[in-house]
Amino acid sequence: MPVITFEYQDLKELGINIENDKLIDILPMLGSDIEDFDDETIKVEFFFQTVQISYQ
Repeated sequence: MPVITFEYQDLKELGINIENDKLIDILPMLGSDIEDFDDETIKVEFFFQTVQISYQ
């Protein structure tokens, strides 16, 4: 699955003003896994699920 590295400062510049610890707690609830983090960056692996819809 794709792993994306975010810098906390970049997220803040995008208007995401959340404490680092809280972000680390919330991201797994959104279908992701924290691969690594430090004081400046966070590496997040995202899981994508395929949803099949049956039309009858």
